[in-house]
Amino acid sequence: SKYKILKSFKANNRYIDPVEVFLGSRYEQKLSKDGIPKQILRKDTCQYISITKTMQHIISLDGFINLFQTYKCDKNARDSTLCNIQDGFYYYSNPTFTAIDTITIELFIDDVEVVNPLGSHTGIHKLGFVYFTIKDIPVSLQSNLGSIFLVNVHYSLDVEKYGYKAIFEPLIQDLKQLLDQGIKFQGNTYKIALWQILGDNLGLNKLFGFVECFTANFCCRFCLAHKNVMQKMIKEDISLLHHKAGHDTHVRDVIERNISTAMCGVKSDCPFNELGYWHITSNLVVDVMHDLLEG
Repeated sequence: SKYKILKSFKANNRYIDPVEVFLGSRYEQKLSKDGIPKQILRKDTCQYISITKTMQHIISLDGFINLFQTYKCDKNARDSTLCNIQDGFYYYSNPTFTAIDTITIELFIDDVEVVNPLGSHTGIHKLGFVYFTIKDIPVSLQSNLGSIFLVNVHYSLDVEKYGYKAIFEPLIQDLKQLLDQGIKFQGNTYKIALWQILGDNLGLNKLFGFVECFTANFCCRFCLAHKNVMQKMIKEDISLLHHKAGHDTHVRDVIERNISTAMCGVKSDCPFNELGYWHITSNLVVDVMHDLLEG
């Protein structure tokens, strides 16, 4: 039975209980048995699987530390050959990532429609899922399903109501602590750092605080090219690329000075910018499945 399976997993330290995160309350109208409408108070929540507990379990696995240290040393000693994004300037210019005791992770976010997409209940039950993978292990293991770990599950509609900051607050606080204090294992301390966030263009534009309409004048999360210019561009214009200082100015202009979003394509700040060492303008990856393989 499901109960016995969970009991066995917990007894063998193979299961981490999700934590219910309270977002707010709402009233929902229901009909009683007598047909009388009643207002029922409902809680809006999301589920968070502690990334700290997950990483503690992963680090304690037999052979993981040796695998991690071997990969990290080999990568730091590698020549100028570019094999992945971690061989680039951004990675090596940030001492947070290159430290020999730092484990870098990558988040992936996507929404899933759990009911018939042609039915009448689409949108209401749509869920957002967040996973993470460890980047400091061989690529052959990174793509293994057993190396992909669930972090957060939330209703997509709650994002509009409460925002990503409320939904991801426990995750962000854990990420801060994982870098500041790390995880102690066998006399050593291993720190965890967020490397990149992956997702489809709509999902990342929404999370990063950019416009979600791709016919807007400034819809790109990488640059400030106007949509009319984009259609003719065949070469990257470095002067148009987003940078930290410029983006932070746009956020302040929109939030504090009520500057129109149409002027820069920015709607709000991204909650993950609170981490300090990570910023959306340095999030350089795109999802090959959404951008290339699905067309």
